[in-house]
Amino acid sequence: MPPAVSAQRPLLWVLAATASFCCVALATRAIGNNLATTQVLFFRALIGALVLAPIVWRLRPRLHKALFTLHLARNSLHLLGQYGWFFGLIWLPLADVTAIEFSTPLWVALLGWACLGERPSRPTLLAIALGLAGVLTISMESLNQYSSASLWLLASALGYAGAHLCTRSLATAGHSALAILVWMYLLQTPVTLALCLNHWQWPAAGLWLYLLPIGLCALSAHYCLTRALALADTAKVIAFDYLRLPILGGVGLLAFNEPLTGALLAGSCCILAGCWINMRGATPAAPLLRKPEQRAL
Repeated sequence: MPPAVSAQRPLLWVLAATASFCCVALATRAIGNNLATTQVLFFRALIGALVLAPIVWRLRPRLHKALFTLHLARNSLHLLGQYGWFFGLIWLPLADVTAIEFSTPLWVALLGWACLGERPSRPTLLAIALGLAGVLTISMESLNQYSSASLWLLASALGYAGAHLCTRSLATAGHSALAILVWMYLLQTPVTLALCLNHWQWPAAGLWLYLLPIGLCALSAHYCLTRALALADTAKVIAFDYLRLPILGGVGLLAFNEPLTGALLAGSCCILAGCWINMRGATPAAPLLRKPEQRAL
């Protein structure tokens, strides 16, 4: 495969994940506070689990418990990230939610360097710096006005950072994107059910128009993101995902009458510049060498 094509593959997977995450965000905003956050998380997990059920049944002899502790850590951190993100989507403007969430690459880059030896290149560091400058420009007002939701989002960013690093470790160890997804839904579905039993209420019929896209697009997003993390360094993959901010900021303006402020425009320009620099400096990650018997699924 030509080098140029190889370098574009992780970008295409990230763009597909970005589109899916945007759909999840919009559907969650439409639900609002008509359903508890824990129940939204449960139905997201349940719908994904039902879609994967035939695959799991067919391939169950090849699904084993290798690195189960790492799967457990990944899903605990990911569930923390999800709760903070879904909670923030209800109470904060879409652009602000995405901006605060995008402190994740800072922690990904630092933890990836410390734990996985993924030393960021100079273009990647510059891209992350520009992205974080844009994030700070946009998010300062929301941190002052919505402290509780903003703090949940900051916790969400830390949770996602740890989950991304676990994903990269699992992919490097030979676990396929499908295996990682299967374990995510096997672990998160019963946990989220237990969390919402105390205040259970059946969703109104109209809410299923949003719950179904949340479940299906979340599954698509995680599959695409996992494939991207298997092909490129963690910090570089997450830096591309900055494109979600200007996209959701524009949707928030058009669909929810959220203000398009000067800070949002300036911050989005910084983020887009970071994405461009990151793309220009992109080099394909070394292929993950797997022996046939090492694959988990």
